[in-house]
Parts: sequence; C-alpha cells; structure tokens
Amino acid sequence: MPKKKKLYGKSRTVPILKSSLQLISWIMRGKMRKFVFQNIEDKTMPSDIVERLVGTNKRKPQSHYVQVSRALAELEIQGLLKCLNPKEKTGRFYQLTIKGKELLKML
Repeated sequence: MPKKKKLYGKSRTVPILKSSLQLISWIMRGKMRKFVFQNIEDKTMPSDIVERLVGTNKRKPQSHYVQVSRALAELEIQGLLKCLNPKEKTGRFYQLTIKGKELLKML
C-alpha cells in the first residue's frame, strides 16, 4: 500500500506513487486529472484550463475552477508538475516537470 499525503485537511488524501505504471493508471482513473495533465503547457494558469474545458464563449461555473485546482494540487504532489510562483494567491503558473513530460509521452 503506497504512502498517502493529506490534501485539503483530513478529508482528502493522495497516494504517493513511485512507478510510471502506477502513475499512468492513477491519472487515467480521474477524468479531470487526465484532462488537466494533458492540457498543461509551458506556463499555464488554471483559468486557461477551465476555458479549454468549457469553451471560450460559455459561462465558467465555479465548480470547474475547484475541480481543476484540486487536480493541479494532486498532480503537483506526485511531482508531475510544479507551480512557478507558489507565493501568489491568484494568477499562478504551472508547468510540467521532466518526470511529467516523460509520463505525458507514455499516455
């Protein structure tokens, strides 16, 4: 059983996975995780991902921002992406790590 890291207090835990096969399986099990992981580019903001999710001319529900932010946090715990400006409260930029880029090629 892999170790788990707490996310958002006690209510949510994320398993710390080591092998590439485990990580791919974990990403594929989450629809939002998979979408977010595949749509991270060089410097991507969460609002950019939400825009790709719902389209440019449609209303963007708050729940999409919450789901994208949670998926980003989970992927960051796994070491697949990193926040380029973690001290900022809003307007954070995310980028894939080397490990994340290698895994994206395998998907």
